Amino acid sequence: MHYHHHGRPEFAGCRGRFMGGRFGQYGHPGFSAVPVNIRETDAQYEIHVAAPGRNKTDFQISVESRILTIAYQAEQAEKTGQDNWVRNEFRLRSFERRFELHDGIDADNITAQYKEGVLLVTLPKVADYQSPKHEVPVA
Repeated sequence: MHYHHHGRPEFAGCRGRFMGGRFGQYGHPGFSAVPVNIRETDAQYEIHVAAPGRNKTDFQISVESRILTIAYQAEQAEKTGQDNWVRNEFRLRSFERRFELHDGIDADNITAQYKEGVLLVTLPKVADYQSPKHEVPVA
């Protein structure tokens, strides 16, 4: 996988296959990065997004030109003195994460579910996909 976060590239193995992508809030003021875990099984990749306190209908998940976008736009409700809060530190921040998908992912059959504060996005693998391989000569 190839990650790009805060302008620093980082690399992590994905059994020779490229899933990777850009993560974060580039060019989106007011957006906040959220933590994700990515798991690979024989049949799929799973992206687990930590997003407690949201409603499942508030997530926007889309794929365009092999880029998977997972976003949440928080409502900015005005707090009034009538709520009787002495202190209010809870903030639901908007976020957007992007993932560049390789050809071995079946982008037409991606699914998502939200349960107990975690958004699970499942990316099935294409059956019998073989990652391109070629030799690189040493000069």
